[in-house]
Amino acid sequence: MAENSKSLPSMTTFFYICEYLEITPSEFFDPGNDNPSKLKTIIEKLKKLSDSKLEHILAIIQDLLCETT
Repeated sequence: MAENSKSLPSMTTFFYICEYLEITPSEFFDPGNDNPSKLKTIIEKLKKLSDSKLEHILAIIQDLLCETT
């Protein structure tokens, strides 16, 4: 039990929550990742692309973020 008298989930329950959300525990605690499930799906799909197609995707992302190389 926590100091504030609120109970915390067991580690087993926590892992079930992560499994349900289709994210890893690390992704669960990443404050800079607002949508870990979607980002995970995108990364899995990017892994299947050729190097030249990844370069195109990188250029699109940089353009969307108004970045220059």
